Amino acid sequence: VSPVSWSDSFVLVQLGTGDVAEEVALGHDHALVVTEEGDLYAMGSNVHGQLGLRDKYEVQEPTVLPGMKGCLAASAGEQHSLVLAKGGRVFSFGLASSDQLGHGPPMEKLQRPTPIKSLPDCVAVSAGSGYSLFLTREGRVYSCGSHTLGYAQQPQSIPQPVGLPLVRQISAGSCHALALTNEGDVFAWGASKYGALGLGEQTEAGLPSRIRPLSGRRCTAVA
Repeated sequence: VSPVSWSDSFVLVQLGTGDVAEEVALGHDHALVVTEEGDLYAMGSNVHGQLGLRDKYEVQEPTVLPGMKGCLAASAGEQHSLVLAKGGRVFSFGLASSDQLGHGPPMEKLQRPTPIKSLPDCVAVSAGSGYSLFLTREGRVYSCGSHTLGYAQQPQSIPQPVGLPLVRQISAGSCHALALTNEGDVFAWGASKYGALGLGEQTEAGLPSRIRPLSGRRCTAVA
């Protein structure tokens, strides 16, 4: 394994000839890039298969994933990855120890992008630390993985709907999540270390809770 190196200045990352980056996603120690043409590049650590490149331990330059075409968006969790493709399909790969990949029976990891067959058509994905969020075309939120999910105290291996009004944006943090509803309200759930949920002195929320101080403010984005 190569030693960790740091740069104190901006460095231009070169993709393939003619490829233009459309979106980037940063995980704990890996990164994903979606191009305008719908290709997917990956770089960084691949210890748990989070790059989707089976025969690599780490990748120091952007490497295109064979067969991944029509990609629209990507999200890099702590040690796993989600990719949204045309037609509302979602692919997941990487560490699966908390059932965050959404493929059912417990497994250690997946080293290749694999479609999550149980999901409805999706328009957004967001990967946290040990869990995943999915936003369907109808505005419903699904999740799988650790108990920060918003519906149970046990990990769920298959994506399950979260009890929320219709939603237009989702965001998965390390151990907490946010959802922005069509009405501009913001719901939060998970761990509230340092007050991350915005719920006052409440230290955790097992189910989505509306952030009251934001009610009526018609919020437009969460991150």
